[in-house]
Amino acid sequence: MKTLFQLLVISLLVIASLSSCDNSIEGVDEVLKSDSKIETAVSRKINVNVIVKDEYNSTLFYRVEVFDKDPTLPDFNMISVGVARADMVMNIDLMVLTNVKVLYIQQIDPLKNITMNAITIDANTKSVSCDFNTNIILVK
Repeated sequence: MKTLFQLLVISLLVIASLSSCDNSIEGVDEVLKSDSKIETAVSRKINVNVIVKDEYNSTLFYRVEVFDKDPTLPDFNMISVGVARADMVMNIDLMVLTNVKVLYIQQIDPLKNITMNAITIDANTKSVSCDFNTNIILVK
């Protein structure tokens, strides 16, 4: 009976202490606002569209990779990877660091042949289109 009483008292104390807690944490809103400003200051969103040069009449997929640096050199980062074919454009939204000035987009065909385009971007770039059929690159 004594243990049941002690358990009841402890339970009541825990409930009382939890109900008296102030759920608001001073300064959290300011921290969250500053974090979003920092994220905006170091990265930006860019929409990327890739049209592959499909030599298999949409029967096979091509691998598409996007890098922040030339992938033939050390210290590159793959930003995105996906697949595409003639009847399916790869369309992705990327978060790109502000210090990235060139996007490297490569198409890898089913036989593992690689074709790469380098696209210069700046702080105002909102979208990039890369067409491996025509080698036309549009930056907006």
